[in-house]
Amino acid sequence: MENKEIDRLVAEKVMGWDDVWQPFFPSTEIKDAWLVVEKMKDMGLFFNVCPELDACHVDIWVQSDRHQGLNPYRTVHEKTAPLAICKAALAIVGVEVT
Repeated sequence: MENKEIDRLVAEKVMGWDDVWQPFFPSTEIKDAWLVVEKMKDMGLFFNVCPELDACHVDIWVQSDRHQGLNPYRTVHEKTAPLAICKAALAIVGVEVT
């Protein structure tokens, strides 16, 4: 899947935006990806972002049973932190991205 489609899905499914009126590129821009982390934190989810030498892995998990319908735990490995954050956030809301 292309980054543009991932960005659209994150805006819609994670951020809850129907119409993105400003540039939003969370799959490539860390400032936008961090907005996703903050949104998930506001929902009571926990993020662990672990940059490595040539990759990044992100762990995300649910705090309690109040988040019914969300997957309880995900780990995503990608080449960049922004892409790993996006894919983890999408996975936790039930959108699998390949």
